[in-house]
Amino acid sequence: MTRLWPLSGYLLFASILASLATDLFQISPLAAGLPQWLVGLLLFSRVTRRLRVQSLALGAIGLLALWVATVDSATLLTALAKNQAMIAMLAAVGFLRLVPLPPTAEALPRGRRAFWLTMFGVHWLGAVTNLSSIVLFGDRMADPSGRLQPIQAVVLARGFGLAAFWSPFFVAMGISLSQAPAARLIVLVAWGLPLAQLLLALNAWFLGRSTSVQDLDFAGYPFTPATLTGPLLLAAIVFAGHLLVPRLSIVSLVTCAAPLYTIIAYRRQVPLQRFIDYLRHDLPRMGPEVILFLAAGLLGTGVTALIGHFSLTLPGSGNGPLIASLGLGAILLLAAAGIHPIAGIIAVGSVIGQVGIPQDLLALSFLMSWGLGVIVSPISGTNLLLAGRFQVAFGPLWRRNAAFVVLAYLVCCLWLFLVGSWV
Repeated sequence: MTRLWPLSGYLLFASILASLATDLFQISPLAAGLPQWLVGLLLFSRVTRRLRVQSLALGAIGLLALWVATVDSATLLTALAKNQAMIAMLAAVGFLRLVPLPPTAEALPRGRRAFWLTMFGVHWLGAVTNLSSIVLFGDRMADPSGRLQPIQAVVLARGFGLAAFWSPFFVAMGISLSQAPAARLIVLVAWGLPLAQLLLALNAWFLGRSTSVQDLDFAGYPFTPATLTGPLLLAAIVFAGHLLVPRLSIVSLVTCAAPLYTIIAYRRQVPLQRFIDYLRHDLPRMGPEVILFLAAGLLGTGVTALIGHFSLTLPGSGNGPLIASLGLGAILLLAAAGIHPIAGIIAVGSVIGQVGIPQDLLALSFLMSWGLGVIVSPISGTNLLLAGRFQVAFGPLWRRNAAFVVLAYLVCCLWLFLVGSWV
């Protein structure tokens, strides 16, 4: 098994190149999908028992649906490569973890200003660097024993999760665009970005009412605007690429831009050997995400085939915002019960996507479900990281976040009706 670990990393890197070739040269997506399945098989025994059971259940339901729908071999092959682009993008974005973190020698700021700076800082930095931003902020804010205070954990979890509403570097954007392929990135960012900032402000108000003033006088992160230089540059590269080469999907642009940005911008700080070490030792740690995405691909293809086979329809096809709001609520309930937002989006999206909802509206609801889902899900990477690395008691954290998610859900529903009147 020791030798199979670096092999998994090389296979994932090969799938990144194959996924880009799929979009650029129109080769079969199986060229990327098959190496990913091999990675899933190699690493299956290395993931948690709970994830193994969940992924097997999702895959079995998908295969059963495909069998009942009596699909042909072409559809079955499609299911095997359903989420290859998403897995490749997630692997490519992981290269951003190699980007040197900014120095943090300054004393920790305290008070309400520190509270606001920390919340918005982890949001904007995390929009590009993903979970590594929580590690950066958390390590700097933790007490000598490595523990975060509950209020600090809440700020990090919510500030980071809401970045999924608009960031093109989150897997949420890739999965949303795959489920609503006609959705437009510019529209999603234009509507998702201001909503995320509104919810951040709402979060500040919510915490101010639910905690004492003394709690809010907490030690924050020494964040400066200079920290955003790299993330903003990378985002500009992706948007410029989208405008210059519109035929390339956003998923492919991000898949290409993330590792290239790391290699070119930080070639002196990150030597070649560090990239090789990353391929051999760090990239295989993506095993849980790869396995879950593969199983979710079978589920999504199976549910879609089943709906087409029986010509199932949903009532209310003329009210897109209502259907999108109900779908959002269903995904959040599944997330709270321990079903990863990936599976929820694919399962629920396969159903509500059949009723003719405007694609921009549908994709935006998926971004919302991911952002709020990772906040409330007991198995999200965010909450597992806070509980494991920073000794945060998950029960109290979940209860506080669940109350906020309910309030945020109501705001999102109103926002969907507002968007529905425009798109």
